[in-house]
Amino acid sequence: MTETKLEPIDYCGCGDIGYLAAKTLPIDLEHGVGQILNVPIYTCQARECAEYTIPESVSKRLDELAEKMEATKSLELKFTWGSGQDNKPQNPETNELNPLLLSFTLKFLNRNYEDAEVVNVIPGSVIILRSIPDPSEYFLLQFEYVRAGGAWFSFSKFYYDDELSSEMDTLVDQLEMIQTKELALLLLDEIEEVLVDEFGEILN
Repeated sequence: MTETKLEPIDYCGCGDIGYLAAKTLPIDLEHGVGQILNVPIYTCQARECAEYTIPESVSKRLDELAEKMEATKSLELKFTWGSGQDNKPQNPETNELNPLLLSFTLKFLNRNYEDAEVVNVIPGSVIILRSIPDPSEYFLLQFEYVRAGGAWFSFSKFYYDDELSSEMDTLVDQLEMIQTKELALLLLDEIEEVLVDEFGEILN
């Protein structure tokens, strides 16, 4: 598989900072309107914004995939970087998700909810939130694995009276010693909605 590297952050179509995400895009074909799944795009965090940017390398690949869909008369295809290898197993899937995971975690930097604030982020891996009503109560989102085409995170809770380190290596050591209680396993696409349900609306 020949994968083109994409940066985790670029610009949304509205001109604001855009974070790498995956979107299903419609595509006009000779035999009808089809769709390509999991297309890498850049989009901002604003819920009301419907704009996005398609990277140039992705746009070129979409043209190639459209030609393939027309040749096979198909109306749906999953985006891949493969060149002539699209029907072969794509492995490992984490290679394609790494930029998405990095982008997803980075957009949580300095985020505040009504009842919690994000206090630490390990890019591509961990998001730590602290409860505002009880500052000793923390919540941990940690990347676990990729399965069935999706990235899964564990959502856990723990109590800690001391300060968590801002140094990555020290923070990782602290987390290994802390006893956590797992609350759920969440798909990456579910996390935003779950956090709003748990902690209230995003304040910034």
